Amino acid sequence: MNMAGKTSVNGESNGKVHRKVGLVYDETMCKHDTPHGEAHPERPDRIRVIWENLQLAGVTQRCVVLGGTKAEDAHLQLVHTKDHVNLVKSSTNKKDYQSDRVASLVNSIYLNGSTSEAAYLAAGSVVEVAERVAKGELDSGFAIVRPPGHHAEADEAMGFCFFNNVAVAASYLLDERPDLGVKKILVVDWDVHHGNGTQKMFWEDPRVLVFSVHRREDGGFYPGGEDGSYNMVGEGPGEGLILILSSIGDPLGGCRVTPYGYSVMLKKLMEFAQGKIVMALEGGYNLDSIAKSSLACVQVLLEDNPIQGSSEEIPFMSTWRVIQAVRKRLCAYWPSLADELSSKLINQKTPTPIVLTSNSNSEAKDNAHELLDQLSKLNIETHKVDTKVSTSWRSDLSKVDVWYASFGSNMWKPRFLCYIQGGQVEGMTKPCVGSLDKSPPKGITWGTYPNRLFFGRESTNVWGKGGVAFTNPLTSPNDQTHMCLYRITLEQFNDVLFQENGLNVDFASPIFGLTALQLVEKNGSTPLEADLAPWYGNVVCLGREGDVPILTMTCTLSVIEKFASGEVPLSPPAKAYANTLIRGLVEGGIFSEEEAEAYIDDAASKPLYINGASRDTETASWRSDLSKVDVWYASLDPTCGNRVSFSIFKGDKLFFGRESTVTWGVKEDLLSSTLSLISVIKLTCDSLEQFNDVLFQENGMKVDSDSPLFDLSALQLVQNNGSIPLAKAGWYGNVVCAGKESDIPILTMTCTLSVLEKFTSGEVPLRPPAKAYANTLVMGLVEGGRLSEEEAWAYIDNAASKPL
Repeated sequence: MNMAGKTSVNGESNGKVHRKVGLVYDETMCKHDTPHGEAHPERPDRIRVIWENLQLAGVTQRCVVLGGTKAEDAHLQLVHTKDHVNLVKSSTNKKDYQSDRVASLVNSIYLNGSTSEAAYLAAGSVVEVAERVAKGELDSGFAIVRPPGHHAEADEAMGFCFFNNVAVAASYLLDERPDLGVKKILVVDWDVHHGNGTQKMFWEDPRVLVFSVHRREDGGFYPGGEDGSYNMVGEGPGEGLILILSSIGDPLGGCRVTPYGYSVMLKKLMEFAQGKIVMALEGGYNLDSIAKSSLACVQVLLEDNPIQGSSEEIPFMSTWRVIQAVRKRLCAYWPSLADELSSKLINQKTPTPIVLTSNSNSEAKDNAHELLDQLSKLNIETHKVDTKVSTSWRSDLSKVDVWYASFGSNMWKPRFLCYIQGGQVEGMTKPCVGSLDKSPPKGITWGTYPNRLFFGRESTNVWGKGGVAFTNPLTSPNDQTHMCLYRITLEQFNDVLFQENGLNVDFASPIFGLTALQLVEKNGSTPLEADLAPWYGNVVCLGREGDVPILTMTCTLSVIEKFASGEVPLSPPAKAYANTLIRGLVEGGIFSEEEAEAYIDDAASKPLYINGASRDTETASWRSDLSKVDVWYASLDPTCGNRVSFSIFKGDKLFFGRESTVTWGVKEDLLSSTLSLISVIKLTCDSLEQFNDVLFQENGMKVDSDSPLFDLSALQLVQNNGSIPLAKAGWYGNVVCAGKESDIPILTMTCTLSVLEKFTSGEVPLRPPAKAYANTLVMGLVEGGRLSEEEAWAYIDNAASKPL
């Protein structure tokens, strides 16, 4: 945020002017965390690593260090509605476990007892720095705050953001402190994601110029939609004051801006704003990247030394096309943009793009973190930054033992030791780096667990063509997987996780820490950050051995769903890879060589079903069993049943999606999401057999199936895990357990999380319901005695119009 005005000085030494640079850091903001220790990109270590890196570099001693300041409600309401401010304020008192749990799983918003305090501190701290810079008490400042703010809209928290910190500060200076003489403010948002909230808040304000550079991908990159298009230029007196270049961001977003690149951009802004700069942390989830880039920028604010470095990189042709389109769109408002660019500049040969794919495992062809390594070696950053990172987590985790239960190539001890001591074995095409702690396992044993072993992916970088091993924990007791257990430290377990997911082991924070360990022992499994663990992104607790927890790692449930549907291929293992499994099983005394080969062949050839239902049972048999079990079916639309009740669920957000259906025609489908909102749901007591028939019909399937979509084992699993994805289900592919009513489980059905993401991004459309369909909802709510007709229509209109 830049403000016009003169630069103040702190003093002179040897003829050199010292700038007064303010830094805000408050550890209290680290208390905002996932409610049960789940891994999440927007985590407390984001601001800790920045602060530690600034301290290590010695810059904090040369800055004015400020504690956090809480925002006032009146200042927040300059850009947010009163209801929204009150909702965030009251979030501290919320105890709805289901709402918090599911909110964290969809990677948008999570709440705990410290969320409100952290959000107030983040907004208030940016206001405090901005006011001090405007007064001249500081020349510039950096607010190291979280949660971030630029996605938060007037009446909605989204994208990890609760209050729009920068917008609150800008509005405070313009509206509440005219005596400070700030007439115009430039907001430069270089986060990889579009700051949709900031844009909307200043859409018609001629005093604020919003300049955003971000990835958009035709609306497919978060937050999606048309808001991030360069055609969005503002309206009324603010027309032409929204400037968007939708192409660049930080390395984690797949873009190529280095610490040197950020320092160059900041230096340009320093010259433009005569030094009056207020920086506020928004996103950035690669800890190493944000620590280095923050240090580089603070060094620019201090103006200690000239910026050193060079950029020999040339934008891709696609980037040039965006630049030229933006210039053409905005030249009517900014005449200088009408000037022709030099043909020599735009016709330089563009480097071949490095393609970033989702197959980024240590054994994958395309490795996301190899890409980051390549980028770090490019000759575009000679600007030196202290790269020391905190290793305190290693000291803590080295004192905790776990059993690592391996079911793939790591069952053979020499192969597993590659992940601990480094090196490679026969059949591997590249060596492992090993753990930073190269101590051998303290113990080895074997166990058999009710998981379904299968092999997936088409090829890997280590073993060549063929699949690698995964397990499905959501299976029937008849499926048994043999696993070799190694007793290692939690630090070593993290290093195995890093390598299995193609990461370097020198991370500033663990991928699976002590809070995650407590969580997985309580819940049975915990998903890891998708960006960090694309292949083995789910840690599962299998129990305890000698009072030490047994952990294994596999893919997430959403990826298992893709394996089951065929979206991600199932493939038998490569010969060299299979040989390591055979040697492990034979040398472990589990099987003879012939039995081991048969075990692997069976796992590789057997179809994969998510809920473990057998597809060769007779229709009459499963129907007889399931007809004896009652469930409450929680319907979002009116459905008849044996017994009827109504409930209000605070953890669900009702929304409407898809363009048309066979039954209702255009604009119909009704679904449920998982945000801190309220849905009225009708409960009907049916048998589990009837619930399956509803599932069949909701998914456009015939009811004369040889097997259920959702069987008794799935019922047990959904009560333990909260939700379970289904095999071969289309629109309603996720069954969710909402608790119990009179000791009978309450089940509802909705789309899977992967489909929910597509609704959120706009890949699958959100649509209001057809009139006939909406009428049935109104009739159900009215006849059920929940709402009047007017209230029912308002309830549906609100669900259909509110962004997801």
